[in-house]
Amino acid sequence: MNRSSTLRTLCACWLTATLCLGSILLWRIADGDAPNVTATLPWSGQKPASLEFTYRPSLLVMGDDYASGYGGIARNAYPYILCNAVDVNCNVDAQTGTGLLNDGRAYSPDVDRLIERLARDREWYSVDLAIIDAGRNDAQAPLTSLSRALDKYLKRVGELWPDARLVVLGPANLSKEQAPDYPLRVAAMRDVVTRHGGILIDPAAEGWYDDVDLSTIRAEDGLHPTPLGHQLIARKIAEALQRNGIIETDEG
Repeated sequence: MNRSSTLRTLCACWLTATLCLGSILLWRIADGDAPNVTATLPWSGQKPASLEFTYRPSLLVMGDDYASGYGGIARNAYPYILCNAVDVNCNVDAQTGTGLLNDGRAYSPDVDRLIERLARDREWYSVDLAIIDAGRNDAQAPLTSLSRALDKYLKRVGELWPDARLVVLGPANLSKEQAPDYPLRVAAMRDVVTRHGGILIDPAAEGWYDDVDLSTIRAEDGLHPTPLGHQLIARKIAEALQRNGIIETDEG
């Protein structure tokens, strides 16, 4: 037999074997016995990854000094602690000195009011849950102005992320007592939040700081949270989200 005949014979055998193997695989798949397909990662020491994906919701905290981690502890600020605790993707848009009305320029020329940051947020983040924590830097603004600003802001948030849940935190300070007009401001804010289908969580009314040694959660300036303060805020928010049916615990 010459070389050409041998080559043709080998090719015919290879083709026959391939067709037989393909037929067997197709028969197994049709019979409900599909092979287990996995993708092996290119680096060593890793288990094969199944071709399945799980959706993980995303949270965006938009706010002021508290959420920004004022004092050089940004990565330990309460939004990141909260996201880790409730197992969501974490996004933060927070700038010190800012508010719904206050542009924060007295603190820094590079900051803006919350509503002026939304266009950038829309480009950067997908949002399933939006938490708005602002208003402390708007304490001197007239109540009607604050209500209008919050209404405009929540309307825009709803336009950008129509399916996102909305949660607004009352602008309470780290204190057992708040400013005399605080109840009126929170009541007005609650009305606005309710109209937009969200919920308002009021730390003062819920007594977050009533039974706490304030010296452990307040920085030396008496205004901003310490690392322990951030841990407390994250825990209280998680508890409030659970009570309102926004998140579930493993037991839930």
